[in-house]
Amino acid sequence: MITTCSVCDATLNLQSFARCARCATHCCSESCLLDHALVGNQNGNRCEAIARGGGAEQFNAQQKYTEAVETAVATCAGDTAGQTCYICLGGGTEEGLVRGCACRGTAGFAHVSCLLRLADTAAEASDDFSRWSECHQCEQNFHGVVRHALGWACWKTYVSRPVGDENRRAAMGVLADGITEVGGPAEGLRIYEAQEADAKCHAPDDIGGMLTIEGSIANCLVKIGHTLYVKEACERFYELYCAWLEFCLVDRETDEEFVDPRARRDTLTIEWGLARSLVAAGEFAEALQFLCKRDCIGKARLALGPDDRVVLGLLRVQARALYLDHSASPARLCQAVESLENCRRASARTFGPGHLTTVAFEEDLAAATRACNVC
Repeated sequence: MITTCSVCDATLNLQSFARCARCATHCCSESCLLDHALVGNQNGNRCEAIARGGGAEQFNAQQKYTEAVETAVATCAGDTAGQTCYICLGGGTEEGLVRGCACRGTAGFAHVSCLLRLADTAAEASDDFSRWSECHQCEQNFHGVVRHALGWACWKTYVSRPVGDENRRAAMGVLADGITEVGGPAEGLRIYEAQEADAKCHAPDDIGGMLTIEGSIANCLVKIGHTLYVKEACERFYELYCAWLEFCLVDRETDEEFVDPRARRDTLTIEWGLARSLVAAGEFAEALQFLCKRDCIGKARLALGPDDRVVLGLLRVQARALYLDHSASPARLCQAVESLENCRRASARTFGPGHLTTVAFEEDLAAATRACNVC
């Protein structure tokens, strides 16, 4: 998705920007639009080439997709040599294969183009958008460069649909997830905000969808990490949490069963995000108090199983709240080390030793061990 001016690279106001009449290239002002036209004339039929490619957004999406696939294939090359795609059963001689999930052995290898077709078919046949972010075989989320490539694959598939189209709006979220995954939370934030604006304009009654986008924005703010952003993330997560409980008709005191069982995972995910934002803001005691009062970890284990991604995420937040607190007692530091070691083993067992989740636990375990040794 184009979020910057094609001439001066300034951040675009995605609700109001100048657009080339021939190729729909995005510019931040009429002055930059004139410069774009002059450059186009000097370089021959540049506008015509972009127009033939489907316009600026489609042309850009195709270029970014091609680049992302090349990066993903190169990154995965060490693991994919001699393997075959589980979807088309072809080799990697032309496009190249990738694997970025929790599959082991010979499972999970695929062409990105085959994953694209599989996800698009699922979305069109049953409105199941999960295949854009979740492996069909291990049912775990894609991560890293593979998720980034699938983000661009999803966007290029739906970008040509009319503004306000439900799948086009969902594709914005998939793209933002992929960009944020590879270290671009600032750009991801701009896309989430564009998705939010689209939803407010074209689907204002989709409360669940709006709350999901709010959660994505809050997560992005935490990942950016600036003090002001983290403070805003805490406020957003708290407001989101209250709104979500009301949306799901949950009694906050008795925690009565949710009307929709799927809402339990969503609620626990929001609780995980709120606790994570509190830790990022340095509010360690408040984060621990929230996790304890709501029994987040206990409920998550009961509902999702001990090795679920959300359960491990909540345990990681709890451990970080313990060892990052400079006033923590030796007993609490030891508790954090023990918890992180158990989580590291569970993550390696569930997702694999090279998975980003496992690597994150290893980094936290090393940091907690150093803090424990100093104490």
